[in-house]
Amino acid sequence: MTQGFDEIDSQASDAAEGLSGEVGNIAQTCPKITLEIGVFFDGTNNNEMNSGIGGSKGSYANARSNVSLLKECYKHGPSYYTRNSCGGYARKFHAEYVPGIGTVSGEDDHKIKGSALGMGPTGVEARVYGACIRIGEIVRSLSVGIDPEKII
Repeated sequence: MTQGFDEIDSQASDAAEGLSGEVGNIAQTCPKITLEIGVFFDGTNNNEMNSGIGGSKGSYANARSNVSLLKECYKHGPSYYTRNSCGGYARKFHAEYVPGIGTVSGEDDHKIKGSALGMGPTGVEARVYGACIRIGEIVRSLSVGIDPEKII
């Protein structure tokens, strides 16, 4: 049977009753978390998903780029998280890939507006904006209920 929050709170209050901060009574606060997020912007006309599908034109004809390969070397996921003295996490890592300008994963590339001019939904501003939104989502998911001390 699991205890509810009120029961646990009540037990903790009972256990702390009479403690006056004398020597030997230590209240420890858990340190805040540090997040390390690597963002990997691929080059124009490069898209790791499309490279994996293969094809004879555009980003489908390309091999995976160095940016895509480098992302695989970055610390990513729970196996790399480090613990703090409270048993929580001190540091978490995430790698985020952003497809190259002018490409759409699983769809035809946008040759003129996206690749040549860097505009539109696959242009420079759209990719940077999308990455910023995604980083915000990642920060929220990696630090639920805890304000990160640092985001690197």
